[in-house]
Amino acid sequence: MGIEDRAIATHAPRSAARSRPAAAARAVVQRDGGAPEEAALDRLDRRGLRIDASREKLGALVSRQAQACAFLVVAHPSSPVLQHMAWLGQCSRLCVTVEHLSVAEQVLSTHAVAPFLAIVDIDIFDTLSTAVDRMIAFRKRTPDVAVVIASTEMSRHDFSVERAPVADVSLKLPVPRAALGLGLGVALTNMASRPAFDFSL
Repeated sequence: MGIEDRAIATHAPRSAARSRPAAAARAVVQRDGGAPEEAALDRLDRRGLRIDASREKLGALVSRQAQACAFLVVAHPSSPVLQHMAWLGQCSRLCVTVEHLSVAEQVLSTHAVAPFLAIVDIDIFDTLSTAVDRMIAFRKRTPDVAVVIASTEMSRHDFSVERAPVADVSLKLPVPRAALGLGLGVALTNMASRPAFDFSL
């Protein structure tokens, strides 16, 4: 499968996004007054774990720990995951979409200090075996990133640690918002419990 750089669509609460030239994918947000600020990803470490009131209202579906993360969504433009993009943007510090796993790795390597949670629609890969191989390699390179995989080929949601070498949670697409919200929190819990189950990546 060919790899090419693509523009990243960014969703952040009460902000407008526009792109600007850079070697890596960037996102620009605006203050409520409309003045552009520096790249949103570059601001994550300074914003810390503060969660504003609008996100606190989402606590019933998304844990505070998940709300403190930046979501990195890897999916084709036609993916059912993308129907949740506006909502994901509201309940996270930042939500960024890319079409290729290699671009996601570039974002993560550039902003390694930010807490990220990756949501990967593995239907982007040609075969399941390719998806498994690529996700195992991705996990080894990014061990501190919680990973949710999703696919229309899944028979059901899986919130167990059985697929830990590949992902922390698996979701069947299309996925209801409640299941997605639950999966985000469980993914972080499963990632933290990995050492107890001796899942060394």
